[in-house]
Amino acid sequence: MKKIIIDTDPGVDDSLALLLAISSNLNIIGITTIYGNSTIKNTTKNTLSVLQILNSNIPVYQGSSKPLFKKPILPPSHGKNGLVEFSLKNLQRKKENITAIQFLINSLEKNKDKEIDILCLGPTTNLALLKIKRPDLIKKINQIIILGGVFFEEGNIASKAEFNVFSDPEALDLILSFECQKTLIPINVCQKVIFTLKDFNKINNPKIASNFKIISNKYINYYQNDPIYGKFKGGIMYDLLVICFLINKEIFKTQNKYITVNSKGQTKIKNKKQPNCCLVTSANPKKIKNTFFNNINSKLSI
Repeated sequence: MKKIIIDTDPGVDDSLALLLAISSNLNIIGITTIYGNSTIKNTTKNTLSVLQILNSNIPVYQGSSKPLFKKPILPPSHGKNGLVEFSLKNLQRKKENITAIQFLINSLEKNKDKEIDILCLGPTTNLALLKIKRPDLIKKINQIIILGGVFFEEGNIASKAEFNVFSDPEALDLILSFECQKTLIPINVCQKVIFTLKDFNKINNPKIASNFKIISNKYINYYQNDPIYGKFKGGIMYDLLVICFLINKEIFKTQNKYITVNSKGQTKIKNKKQPNCCLVTSANPKKIKNTFFNNINSKLSI
């Protein structure tokens, strides 16, 4: 079984992605955190909170607090702390003593080639820093699945730009040159998968259902009512699709493309160039939601 590292910035949708990943019995050897939906302090705390709710002892390693070359920006959709002000009382889980970058280095050094998959749910700065510090280790990664980019539609942070890429375009530009399998899941695909609060009634475990309803409530309300980036029928759980893709690629359609990213965070396709990436072009929303609820109800029952 492949070893999995999840790089994340919880974030409401990241939390649901972690819920699915843990309920799917993936061989997760560590979770690295990154700034993004909130500050690095908050995203690390949020990761630990979600793991404590799920009774998971997966180690957590704190990553970069800022992009390679600019100041971080915080999106309004996730509130002040990244989990729309949800805070777990009596948080006992602690982050590990070594950094995310050192954990990535240690993990790749001691494992054989192509044993580790890395799932990037936030800005890709941690992986860019890995490349800068230890370029020799990139060849040992099996595949990288990235939530990022937007094609043929408006973005969710600026014109034709998606938040993760906009946060650190230079990082993704570097990663697109990695000599390993890379998959990009853009938000125009994710926005076809919508969650309402009623969906959480399908979760059998009452503790999980109640906590994730609280976490998701304001986030869903934002996506229903925001006049610029909202007006959806519910919340867009972007990062969930990364885990779903790893679990069941058959519910997605892909094309191999050459992807570029400019300094404004805009991703573009160059059709006449040799592909550098697997691009997800569509997904089955019903099957994605079924995958989510079936897995958590079968593995995380009362």
